[in-house]
Amino acid sequence: MKRLLASAAALMLIASCGVKKDASPLEVFPESALVMCAMSDPAAVAATIDGYIEQGVPIAGPGLLSKQICEGTGVTSLDSITAMTGIDVHGTVVFYVCGLNPQTIGGAVSVPDARKFWAKTAEWGADWTDVEAIGRTPVRTFTSGDMTVFVSTYRGLALFAGSRDEISSMIDRIEGRVPRGEVTIDPSSAWTRIDISMIGPMASGQLNMYRPQILSGMQSGMTGNPMEATMQRMAGLYLDAASLFLLEARDLEHTVTFGPENMEVHSRLTFNPGSSLEGLLQPVEAFDHLSSLPAGGVMAGRFSMPPAAVRAAMNAVMSALGIEADQEYLDFSAEMAENAAFVMYGDHPMHFMCIYDLPDGSDLEDAADWVQYSLDFSRGIMQGMEGITFSAPRDTVMDGATLLTYGMVMDQAAMMRSIADSSLSSPSPIGLQAWLAISGDMLLLEVAPEPDLIMQIAGGGFSGETMAGNACFAAAGTDKEMVFGVDLPAYMAMVGGMMGEGMGFDAGALSAASAWMYNTIDLTDRGVVCVSTVDGGDLAKMIAILATSSGPGAFTTTQ
Repeated sequence: MKRLLASAAALMLIASCGVKKDASPLEVFPESALVMCAMSDPAAVAATIDGYIEQGVPIAGPGLLSKQICEGTGVTSLDSITAMTGIDVHGTVVFYVCGLNPQTIGGAVSVPDARKFWAKTAEWGADWTDVEAIGRTPVRTFTSGDMTVFVSTYRGLALFAGSRDEISSMIDRIEGRVPRGEVTIDPSSAWTRIDISMIGPMASGQLNMYRPQILSGMQSGMTGNPMEATMQRMAGLYLDAASLFLLEARDLEHTVTFGPENMEVHSRLTFNPGSSLEGLLQPVEAFDHLSSLPAGGVMAGRFSMPPAAVRAAMNAVMSALGIEADQEYLDFSAEMAENAAFVMYGDHPMHFMCIYDLPDGSDLEDAADWVQYSLDFSRGIMQGMEGITFSAPRDTVMDGATLLTYGMVMDQAAMMRSIADSSLSSPSPIGLQAWLAISGDMLLLEVAPEPDLIMQIAGGGFSGETMAGNACFAAAGTDKEMVFGVDLPAYMAMVGGMMGEGMGFDAGALSAASAWMYNTIDLTDRGVVCVSTVDGGDLAKMIAILATSSGPGAFTTTQ
């Protein structure tokens, strides 16, 4: 009996040594590639989006997206897709491109039942052809257009690639025979990484090669437009910026995570070591002026920009536009942008309240010189554009306080005639009045018919709610150089009210929704990190209102 048990145990041990657990699709990634993408648990992503829709649009009912998918695939639930196809809908899907050669394309998906996978894909029209196996692993192909796709099933995965060699490389990476990329992804997320340095220099060269044709094509399409010269210069500036980005950016990583309540987008951009962008976009010590501003319902933000980056950007713009830069103006602007904050309110069109760092040793007269130069600069840019007029800055005294004020009138009908765009209606002209004052080491600016808020802040008499009470802004901390929030429906409603019926939706209907999107930008020693967050239910409600107010039949629901 003991011998029998010992023999059985030995046989089980030998058998178990030959069985390997299913691999993860993430194990097929190479160490580096031009593009790498992955999605974790697609079924959970669909269920989460359904939750957003149900919360924001209750009339849509539960499981709207899942029902659409099930109807399209002929199943009763998302989980039954696995039983039908052999593909794990709760697994991970990956895709990558090593280079410009399509034979370097690869990808993988979890397939717990390979037999069902082969059978169902053949039923869907894949005309499988057996080719030379890789060891004991069969490889099959099917043709899609001009491309032959190689597919194999291995250790619980379906591998697909542009060549048999790439299938072999994936198997080697799974088995650890060659190095592989170490990638992790959060649940219910979609992740992408682009190695810009692999194609940036070549793309920049191509862009510069075709630059004359691009500008010539734009010129022919703008002949007779009074803004032709300015637009040509701006186009050249955009091409310069794109070329610089392609030459100096290293890689871009982008993740979208579908959480129970919020949808979050996380982006990271790095630059080549020693590049000018890496040198300019360095961390700065931020100061939060938002806590001094009255709370607003449309948008708000603060930013702390490296002065050297501001000077370089403004120099580039002025040079491209053929304007000689004034060094005092550049320095004043750079010091103002070192710490600034703004809030936008919904009671008047374009009602802003802003706070800037006041450059050392400056007064209201210096601010007036800065405003005058800015207005002259704007006139130079918009030379030939009809419908925009500025009033000269002047001092005014109100309640014993001296303010600087100037105005601008935008006749949108004339502006549209100037750019030959008749797609929008012709709303009434908009008049804007700006007011500036100094309070301690801060330069205050309000854009409003009357300087109500600026007078209260400058006089120290404002006692209402401030942006300090906003939990999201407070949680961002001062280690982030830029923090920005916008109530998307409120902003779109404001723009729609200014532009008229030509916007294509009912701006008034958006008052029933509120969807704040918060964004942070963090300058680090290795690059720029951006994070955006929005409540999924609030976003779904806004989209539904836009769809239903854009015309009959634009949005339908399935009960």
